[in-house]
Formats: sequence, C-alpha cells, structure tokens
Amino acid sequence: MFLIRIIGVFLLITTGAFTCQGQTFTPCSITVNEIKINLLHKKIDALKNPWAPCVQPTHTLIHDEENESLSWNALIFSRNHQKAFVAESNWQNKEQISRITIMDKQIPTTSGVHVGVRFEKIQAMVATTIPTESDGFLTLTDKNDPDIFYVMNIRGYPKLFFGVDHLSEIPGAVKVESIVVMNSH
Repeated sequence: MFLIRIIGVFLLITTGAFTCQGQTFTPCSITVNEIKINLLHKKIDALKNPWAPCVQPTHTLIHDEENESLSWNALIFSRNHQKAFVAESNWQNKEQISRITIMDKQIPTTSGVHVGVRFEKIQAMVATTIPTESDGFLTLTDKNDPDIFYVMNIRGYPKLFFGVDHLSEIPGAVKVESIVVMNSH
C-alpha cells in the first residue's frame, strides 16, 4: 500500500494505477528505458535512486569466476526482497556503470517486452541479426535499441545450445530470461 499526498489530499493506493487531475499514475512503475537513461554510464557512487522507495539499492563487489583477482562494483536493486535489476561497472572502469541486467517481470521496455514473455510475442521486436554468443546462450537484440539485449532461456531446448542462424529456428515458447542493457559498440 502507498499513501500519497497530492495538493492537501491523501490517497491510499493499494494496487494498480490511479488518476488525479486527468493524469494516470502507476505506483512503482519502472521501464528498461528509464533504467538505461538513469544508470548507464553514470558514476556508481554518485547515483541517486529515482525509484525510491519502490526499489532499494545495495552496493556489492562482483568477482570474475575465471580470474578471481578481477573484481568490480555493482548495485543490486531489490523490490520486495527480490532482485529486480543489477547495475555493474567492469574490471577496467570500476566507477562507471557499463551493464545493467533486469530480472523483474514487472519492468518492460517501452515496446512492452519483459522477462518471461515468449519469443512468439516479441519476434517482430527483435533484430534479425543474431549476436554471436558462447555455446549454451542465445541473446537477441532489440530492433529499435541496439543497447538492449534479450537473454533467452534455452534450457529444455538442446537444439539451440550451439546457436541459431535465423530467427525461424527459435521455438515460439522460448522465454526471455533477462534483459541486458549495455553499449552495443
């Protein structure tokens, strides 16, 4: 529940959107594109949380699994004690956010793509060129924003393990596992 004060009037919001003076508001609505604008390339220690109190950041250090001497800074943003998204720097520049991974199903792109949506629903929204990935991973690029990538959950689809050459090879039931925002160049 949220208690919101608007021009001397208190509104108690329990769920969903509400309208005030002709404008519709959705408590705690966050989009991938907002996250990109507010976090990507920003200094990790100077960030303000524009989504407080909806999500709360926690500072952490990430260690490279292959080379434990490498580490970098990250902010884990949680909603209702669940990880919503992670903003991280990299080992070369530990001060600036270079990658954001969204795991929360309630955070869509402006075109409506979100974690958990099936490929058949987003096929028209992804680029036809498929990025090269390591075996066991399938990532698709947003058609309109080359900095947004959809990491697909291919567990249960052994034919996809070594990659695909064409979108037509991807079964419609494959779902978006996470959304990653980072520079494509």
